[in-house]
Amino acid sequence: MDTQKIIVWTTLVYLVFSTMPIGGQAQEVKELTKVNAEDILQQIQKGEDVNFEDIRIMGELNLSKIKLETIPNEYKYRKNNHIGLECELKVVKSNITIKDSFFEDDVIFSNTYFKKNIDFTNTYFSKRTDFRGVVCNKSANFIGANFNNYAGFGGASFDGVADFRYSIFNDNADFGDASFNYARFWGTNFSAGADFCIASFNNSVAFINARFNGYSDFGHANFSGGANFMLTSFSGHKLSAALIDELPKGIHSIYFRVDRNVDYVFTYFGGGTNFRGVKFGDDAIFKVVNFNNICDFSFAEFDSKVNFQNTNFNDITDFRNARFSGDADFTDARFNGDADFTDARFNGDADFTDARFNGDADFTDARFNGDADFTDARFNGDADFTDARFNNIVSFSDNFAKVVYLNGIYFENMRVDWTSLEHNLFYDGPTYIKLIKNFREMEQFDDADNAYFKYRTLSQNNKKWLSVSWLSDEFMRISCGYGVKPQRTIVLCAVIILIFAIFNWKGKCIKQKEDHEEDGQKDGDVSISEALYFSMVTFVTLGWGDHRPIGLCRIYALLEAFVGWILLALFLVTLANVMIRP
Repeated sequence: MDTQKIIVWTTLVYLVFSTMPIGGQAQEVKELTKVNAEDILQQIQKGEDVNFEDIRIMGELNLSKIKLETIPNEYKYRKNNHIGLECELKVVKSNITIKDSFFEDDVIFSNTYFKKNIDFTNTYFSKRTDFRGVVCNKSANFIGANFNNYAGFGGASFDGVADFRYSIFNDNADFGDASFNYARFWGTNFSAGADFCIASFNNSVAFINARFNGYSDFGHANFSGGANFMLTSFSGHKLSAALIDELPKGIHSIYFRVDRNVDYVFTYFGGGTNFRGVKFGDDAIFKVVNFNNICDFSFAEFDSKVNFQNTNFNDITDFRNARFSGDADFTDARFNGDADFTDARFNGDADFTDARFNGDADFTDARFNGDADFTDARFNGDADFTDARFNNIVSFSDNFAKVVYLNGIYFENMRVDWTSLEHNLFYDGPTYIKLIKNFREMEQFDDADNAYFKYRTLSQNNKKWLSVSWLSDEFMRISCGYGVKPQRTIVLCAVIILIFAIFNWKGKCIKQKEDHEEDGQKDGDVSISEALYFSMVTFVTLGWGDHRPIGLCRIYALLEAFVGWILLALFLVTLANVMIRP
C-alpha cells in the first residue's frame, strides 16, 4: 500500500471514531439539572417545543396524563392489529429534543402521532420505555440512547429517518410489526431479545456492526430496499421460558421465538442484502426467505445450525469464505443467479437435496468435513468443484449438471452414478483415476469400467495421431475396450472369421482333402458354410482335418490363425479382468 493510501485510510478512521457518539461508553460524570416530568408534559400540551440537554427527568413521562388532540388511528388496521395499538392517536405538535439526559422513571409515548422531530441522543432510559404504535412524521433520533429496561416500538411507523446508531438495549427490544422508511442501526447493541417480526423496511436499512447478544427474530419481515448486515454479530443464547414470565403482562409475548436465535422465516428482501462478515452465534433460520436482489453472506460465520430450506435466491448469491460450524440445510433452495461458495467451509453436514442452481455454481476450494448431500440437486449451469475437498460421504444424482469441473478434487467416498458424469465431466486425468478407484471401492464395477474406458479414450485424443502409442491404444480400444469390454473382443472375432470365410469362399482358396473329395469337385469349389467352418477352425487354431488351403491362401490362413491366437488370449485376459474383482 503506497503512502497516499495510508494517509487517506488513517484520516478516515480518525474521523469515524472522533465523530462516533458516546452512547454505551463511559460518559463524563457531571451534575444534571433536575426537571419534573410534569413540566415537560405541560409544554407538550401547550404545543411548545421541548429542548433540553444534560437534565435529569423526575417522575413518569406519560402522555396519557395530559389532554391532547386525537385523530383516528388508520395505522391500527394495516399493522396486523399489534398488541397495544389503540383506535385513536394522540397528536403532539412540538419538537421534542432531550439530549444527554437521564429518565428516572417510565417513558410512555405509545399511540402518539409526532408531527415534528423527536431527538433523544445519548439519553438514558432507566425504566420501561413505551413507543408502541407511535407515528413519527419526521425524523426520530435515538443515537447513542441507552435503554436499561424493556423498550417497546412494536407497531410503530417511522415515516422519516429512524436513527438508532450506537444505541444500547439492555433488555428486550420490541420492533415487531414496526414500519421504517429509512432505518439506521449501525453499531447498535441488543443485549437481550430483539424482535423485528413482521417489520417492514420500505427503503434501505443498515445493521452494520450491530450486536445481537440475545435472541433475534426477523420472521415475516419485509425488506423492500437494501438491507446491510455487514459485520453484524448474532452471538446470543436461546430465550428461556423463565424470561417470558418476567416481561410486562400482555406485551410482546406472542412474538417470542423461544426455540431459535435468529429467525427470518418467510422474510422478503426486495433490495440487495449484505450479511458480509456477520457472525451467527446460535441457530440461524432463513427458511422460505426471498432474496430478490444480490445477497452477500461472504465471510459470514455460522457457529451453529443454519437453515435455508425452500429459500429463493433470485440474483447473485455470495457465500465465499463462509464458515458453517454446524449443519447447513439448503434443501429445496433455489439459486436463480450464480451461486459462489468458493473457499466455504462446511464443518457439519451440508444438505443440498433437491436444490436448484439455475446459474453457475462455484464450489472451488470448498471444504466439506461432514456429509455432503446433493441428491436430486440440479445444476442448470456449470458446476465447478475444482480443488474441493470432501472428507466424508458426498452424494450426487443422475445428470445433475451440464458441465462438471472436478479438477484437483479430494474425496473419501462419493456416491454418484457414472451416467451423471459421463457426458458432462470436464477432462482431468487425476480426477478420473480418483473416480475409478471410488467406483471400485463402492462396488460399482460397471461404472468403474465405463469411467476407465472414457478416461483412456480422452487420453487417446491428446496423443499424436498415427504415433506408435496412438496405434497401440487404438488397437486396444477397438479390440477389448482397453481391457474392460470383453464383448468387443467377441464381436471383433466374429467379424474377422466372417471376413476370412467370404474371402476363402469367393477366392476359391480351400479344398477338401482327397479322402473327403466328392466326384467331380474342383479345387476351391466349396460352399459358404464350408468356408465359414474352415475359417472358424483356422481362427481357433484347431488344425485342418478335412480341408486345406491351396496356393497363396496358405499365407492368409496362417495370418488368420495368428490373429485368432492374439484375440483369444486377449479375450481371456479381459474376461478375467472383468469377472475377477479385487
